[in-house]
Amino acid sequence: MTDIDETALPGFPLRRARPEEIPAEYELMREKGIGRARLPTGQIVWVIANLEYARLVLSDRRFSADKTRADFPKLSARALDKLKHFAPFLPNLDGPEHLQERKSISGYFSGTRLAKMRPRIQQAIDEVVDEIARMPERPVDLVPHLSVAAAWRMQEILLGIPTEELAKVRTYTEELLVRSDTSALEEAAAARLHGHLDGVLAEKENDLGDDLISHRISHYLQKTGRVDRGETASLLHLLTVGNHKTIATLISLGVAELLRNPADRRLLLTEPDRMAGAVSEIVRYYSLNDATPMRVALEDVWVGETLFRAGDGVALPLVLANRDTALCPDANSLDLLREESGARHIAFGHGPHRCLAHALAPLQLEIVYLTLFRRIPDLRLAIPEEELRFTYHSPQACGPVELPVTW
Repeated sequence: MTDIDETALPGFPLRRARPEEIPAEYELMREKGIGRARLPTGQIVWVIANLEYARLVLSDRRFSADKTRADFPKLSARALDKLKHFAPFLPNLDGPEHLQERKSISGYFSGTRLAKMRPRIQQAIDEVVDEIARMPERPVDLVPHLSVAAAWRMQEILLGIPTEELAKVRTYTEELLVRSDTSALEEAAAARLHGHLDGVLAEKENDLGDDLISHRISHYLQKTGRVDRGETASLLHLLTVGNHKTIATLISLGVAELLRNPADRRLLLTEPDRMAGAVSEIVRYYSLNDATPMRVALEDVWVGETLFRAGDGVALPLVLANRDTALCPDANSLDLLREESGARHIAFGHGPHRCLAHALAPLQLEIVYLTLFRRIPDLRLAIPEEELRFTYHSPQACGPVELPVTW
């Protein structure tokens, strides 16, 4: 990179005071499509701030997703040390290795599979919403009782592992991630996590079902006659830790949006085929992943009129790309009845690393929204909207602290 005034650079990841807001310094980057920012480690990275360049970088194999590289942008000094506890998996792989791992689970996300999964998701959400409807005291906080509860139930269906076992994975992971005092304590935390993962997977290998983990195990048993439990554990860990909070936050944000737009909500309930478009708009507008994806240039690459040198780190806050007016003229606003942007936004990524759940997650959200408002049509916020408080439930998910409702 050329010489720059590092003291004037904004920090990355960007932090939103509210989920819909983009910090002013990042709004300025959108004019040129590219900016620069400083990571907490002091590393300077390029920031991609429009849709065209985001698609280019995410689809160009001259940019690597391999987090184990020494020059990969890191949010903390110990990020690489933490990675040593996990076998490389999809988000961290490039080229043939990435393609091989992707093939091991991609079949599970086919249209046929999703059609089979839909009744099971519907039944689970019916039970969650029925429990809310039976609650004798109001207001009811939908964050724990709907968003978190529904996310756990849907994870259980996806992974074929009971919620209580998945909760232990989260607990042991949090123990590991906060350990920075001594290597002995960190190793002990890692041992607890992997001991639990190993036990869960051993049970799964002896009782295969119709779930994602069983699908991957069966794929490798048929292909090679063996299963790398370490890689399967990485998949289980990734989905348990990352996916749960993202889905839960999107449930909360979408419900809040539907509550504040009663006319649109009534139309969507009358014409449920349009709910898929509303879900796509909610996902596009909020684009929760503020800290990812990131890449590193493997060689010199021109992005527009800017030369990225080999070894340069690149950050791609997808909310900037998905608020690009090239996507829709009023991209900085949320329109639940919008139709033109759904197939083009990149909230689930783009290129070879596009999220395999790009069809499953919207299906899950659609079922939750429709079920909730059909079952409790007169649902409303129990506090003034301006009193809602927001926080980062994880580095990637800014959502409401609570969502009190009554009816």
